[in-house]
Amino acid sequence: CHDWNNSLEEAKKNNNPVFPFIVTCDKKIAAGIQIKAYSYQPDLPSFVKLAPALSMRTRCNIFSVSKVDTVEQTFEADAYFECRICDIGETMEVDHVETVLKIYGILGTTVPVIALLNSDVELERWTTYTVEYESGCSYYDYTLKFRGKGVFTEEFELENFPFDEQALSITFSVLKSNQLIVLEANEEFPSTFVRSNFQMSNVFSVSHRDMVMTSKSYSSAKESASGVVYPRFTFSVVLQRQPMYYLTNIALPMMAVSYTH
Repeated sequence: CHDWNNSLEEAKKNNNPVFPFIVTCDKKIAAGIQIKAYSYQPDLPSFVKLAPALSMRTRCNIFSVSKVDTVEQTFEADAYFECRICDIGETMEVDHVETVLKIYGILGTTVPVIALLNSDVELERWTTYTVEYESGCSYYDYTLKFRGKGVFTEEFELENFPFDEQALSITFSVLKSNQLIVLEANEEFPSTFVRSNFQMSNVFSVSHRDMVMTSKSYSSAKESASGVVYPRFTFSVVLQRQPMYYLTNIALPMMAVSYTH
């Protein structure tokens, strides 16, 4: 089943009673990846199925927020992203895993799999293949990792300024159909905000300590010429503005200047 390059003749010679089929990735279709299983035993019919979508457990660690520009509607941040495909292999045969990932279009392509939607930050990208132990058995996880530092755009709500609360959000999209990739929050290793690195505590307070709020969404089919829907994930840190900073450093001095004139 793992050997995608096996031929039907070789499968007949092997006469495998456990899995009496030769599986091939026939082609990618609109609904996903079409898999054909050819039987080499006369009493078992061949069949065609759709391969299941790969589930990616997603998280984001925001290492720092160094600047929030209310006028420009931007903020600066240093963030790390992780998309983990759990239990994708049972051995250290990385070639088998990479073959499957190439079929899904995750490897072997010049087009990035992950793209930020509210920043032009150049992402550093790397992958890991690590073992996890469960009930005496070993399973391997394949993880896509990204890190980017720079400016992100955000639409601020300023109606209640300077008593407002702002969510600083980072949104990324997987540039693969939702028929191929499913994004889920990583509950085992949740997203976090390194609050000790926050450099604007005189202006903002962090509303939810080290928590990063997560939400899943999808693109509109109308945004794609081929009608493809892409999965997206948004990570947010919520800040509460410190009103006394603006009252003592901006409002009161302006009132004093106006009064003296």
